[in-house]
Amino acid sequence: KIENIGILTEGIYRKTGNIKKIKELYETLNNIDNSDLTCLNNISVHVLSNIVKYFFRELPHSPIPEDYFTDIINATTLKPIDMALKFWWIISAFSFINRSILDKMALHLAKYFIHPY
Repeated sequence: KIENIGILTEGIYRKTGNIKKIKELYETLNNIDNSDLTCLNNISVHVLSNIVKYFFRELPHSPIPEDYFTDIINATTLKPIDMALKFWWIISAFSFINRSILDKMALHLAKYFIHPY
């Protein structure tokens, strides 16, 4: 729903949704069978985007391991091709789960660069 409706919504990850609804939806999502997501049908796209941000804040560990922060910062000083290769090398060292999370999020966010709103 975020990609279908939110792609045309200004400030999709910048603007805050209704805090009460965000908390209610978060509790609902934590207590339902994941195959039944009908509770999302009438939820605003800003509430949904805030749930995504909350998910990342609540992860026990960052999808980007702290051990690689310095390597990532140093890679930004390289020439574009060298930087891309260094990023590929860094990300390839991440766990499968971390790579999967980053991959999905990068694909999702790339759609907003194509259609800023």
